[in-house]
Amino acid sequence: MIKTLKNIYFYINIWSIDVAFGVWCMGQFAKTICESDMPLAWEFLLPLTVWCIYTMDHLQDAITAKSKFLSTRHFYHLKYQKTVRFILYVMVFISACVAILFLPIKLFIIGLLLSIITFFYYMYIFFYTHYKFPKEIFVAVIYTLGIWYAPLIYVQNITFKIELSILLHFQISVFNLFLFSYLTLEEDKKSNFRSIAIQLGENEIQKYMYFLIISIMILCCIIFFFDYKSGLIFMIMNLILGLILINKNYFMIDNRYRFVGDAIFYLGLIYLI
Repeated sequence: MIKTLKNIYFYINIWSIDVAFGVWCMGQFAKTICESDMPLAWEFLLPLTVWCIYTMDHLQDAITAKSKFLSTRHFYHLKYQKTVRFILYVMVFISACVAILFLPIKLFIIGLLLSIITFFYYMYIFFYTHYKFPKEIFVAVIYTLGIWYAPLIYVQNITFKIELSILLHFQISVFNLFLFSYLTLEEDKKSNFRSIAIQLGENEIQKYMYFLIISIMILCCIIFFFDYKSGLIFMIMNLILGLILINKNYFMIDNRYRFVGDAIFYLGLIYLI
């Protein structure tokens, strides 16, 4: 039974389905915080669009690295690149159709703008392999904007609680991506990936992550006065990522850090209770 569950999760993780579900959970968190009534098309497009971006990223990394990598994910995407590319194109086509036909114009325009920016950025790093702007920062910005821009359009009043929630969500996203980069440092070196950990160095990225831990904790203490539930959710996320950082040897076994690190965003559903 356990082996079967592991096999199922292997494919869920390889295909970034867990990431897409985490995005949907945080989307529910964002719309509840903003008290926004979101269209059904947005509920569908949010996880699907992020899935397309992540899949495109993994496919690009796999093709760039070719055989110079250890990551199972990149090996899978390279080995089955025709299948992955076909499914990616189909999902992009479906996303475009749903967005054009069903998404309100104000959401469509901003979503299209974010998609165009993302496309050109990935084209830039694909053709200009010595790029310096960290991909992790860009992904965190687009990830956060992609989740929050729509609920913000429908919100009646942008409160301090909402602003703090967005900042905390962004910081948690950065911490998550920095942590994954730090834990895959040796793999990325062999794959010639220009991750943030490689650009900054092992000691420097550790300093940034400890700074994030402290910064997030301070903001959580502040937001407690406005909304204890959201503060508690972000604090638990922060503590889990901190636990992975401190016990990296344990969490690197069988890529446990990926399962736990991606799953923290499921906690967004707690806010609905």
